[in-house]
Amino acid sequence: MSAYEAIIMYKDPADKKSSAEVLKFFDWSFKNGKKMAEELDYVSLPDVLVSDHTPVEGDAKYLPFAQAQPGATASEMLLSATLKWATQSGVNWMRALQTVTSAPAALLGTAGEGLGHLQEGGPADICIYDPAAQWEVTPEALVSQSKHTPFWSVARWLIRPDSTQRIRPNVLRPIPRISAF
Repeated sequence: MSAYEAIIMYKDPADKKSSAEVLKFFDWSFKNGKKMAEELDYVSLPDVLVSDHTPVEGDAKYLPFAQAQPGATASEMLLSATLKWATQSGVNWMRALQTVTSAPAALLGTAGEGLGHLQEGGPADICIYDPAAQWEVTPEALVSQSKHTPFWSVARWLIRPDSTQRIRPNVLRPIPRISAF
């Protein structure tokens, strides 16, 4: 499986689609210790998508395939991959963003702590990104200590990590309303 593992929670099992239709973006040809697409019984629009960020140390990947340690660097490419998947699958961007923000927080029970959504007094965990920014995935471009990823030399579709800005751990405060004269 590629560096992105789809954790799929079904609200409506009747909404079945083939894994090829829904996850056509995901490249399952890389050893990552996950189920292959053809092994999945069925797939519907996932409620939750997560980065399967499983970094591998040093030479653990440079062994014969059967002996190589499964895993990949993935977290810094989650937003880009999610939006590419949404675009190619015809999924609304707001719905796609929900699968990596509020839906995981709700599933983990952390939504009440202000995680996964913005609320007054809650953590301001905000990512500002430029969807037009492009980069080529190279070992030098990765921020993670592990540099193993199936996205080598993939150009012109991933949002560059340095084009995003994270604002943390500020607390959201109400913005005074400005009235027009």
